[in-house]
Amino acid sequence: MSEWQSPQDYPRRETDGIKRLVDAVASTSRQVRESTSNLLRTAGIYVTEAGMRVARSLLVEGDFASTGSADIDGALNVDAEMTVGGNATFSGAMRIEGTLSLPAGIIDNDALANPVVPVGTSNTVSGFGLTTTETVVVSATVSVPAGFTRCMATGLGSIFFLNPTASVDYLYARVYIETPSQSWWGIRPLSMVGPGNGSAALAPNWMVMLTGLTPGEPITFSVRARTGFAPISDSANLAGIAGQALFFR
Repeated sequence: MSEWQSPQDYPRRETDGIKRLVDAVASTSRQVRESTSNLLRTAGIYVTEAGMRVARSLLVEGDFASTGSADIDGALNVDAEMTVGGNATFSGAMRIEGTLSLPAGIIDNDALANPVVPVGTSNTVSGFGLTTTETVVVSATVSVPAGFTRCMATGLGSIFFLNPTASVDYLYARVYIETPSQSWWGIRPLSMVGPGNGSAALAPNWMVMLTGLTPGEPITFSVRARTGFAPISDSANLAGIAGQALFFR
């Protein structure tokens, strides 16, 4: 040994082979414990008395079955069958690449991004008279539900008119769809009404998309009609209006 060397440069080598083997096994065991210690927590998996929690993305390449509640705060990717027998709460993203089949009625319409609320209304009148000035014969109204601003409105009208006079005349009728701030109307068909109890029947209709609506605002469907030459009335006259409203967010 030179003056520049120390005993640490030449550590003592164990001469006992059994002792060396035991030391090697102990070292390997220690390394294995260190490499696997806290492995689940490092992957974001926590096991407590309350259960197991997965705080990161979970990729299930086989079948996934749960008979109790399932709370997942991160992404869930399931490439095979997934069966959840209890409640399931997903706080993060959920991607389904296969077909999603849901029994009818299990999703509330209010939970949809763009729910649709259908509303219908109708009304009839009889025994009315008409003049040469167009007037409302029959009407029906619906109200805009809370949370909705648009409506696909359809008005279906019908009118039967009898002419008891001795002169020929004409019947004009059309459908109106109105709110306090806007008015829409359809075409105005006409029909000749012969003298001596001649009759005519018309079925005007119209459809329009209403926008900028306010909850509680009325939407009125009506049939307006008039004669061509003279005032006419009869107890047999009939008219009806049916309004259909499909409300959107």
